[in-house]
Amino acid sequence: MEAAWPQTERAASVRFSPDGQFLLAALDDRTAKLWGLAHRPVACPPLSHPAKVVNAEFLKTPAWIVTATADGSVRMWDPRDGRGHVAADDFAALSQRGARA
Repeated sequence: MEAAWPQTERAASVRFSPDGQFLLAALDDRTAKLWGLAHRPVACPPLSHPAKVVNAEFLKTPAWIVTATADGSVRMWDPRDGRGHVAADDFAALSQRGARA
């Protein structure tokens, strides 16, 4: 996979991972994309959503990503396989489970 930056889509948020090795963007094309800054330009497939992604954040380690969409849904992703593993209606539901962005 290859991707160039800047993207043609607008980014609602762009974040560096806590270790500074990855760049995560929430894009208007209903995806979040993760780039490795050192050796791998694209770290995983685009994280697809049913609505516009308005925020994407790393948890305390880059092992998990949390995304929020314009329709109010929140998902947790494991970037190692690019699959969403948890869905919640809002950030409060994730906070109750002990996961905070």
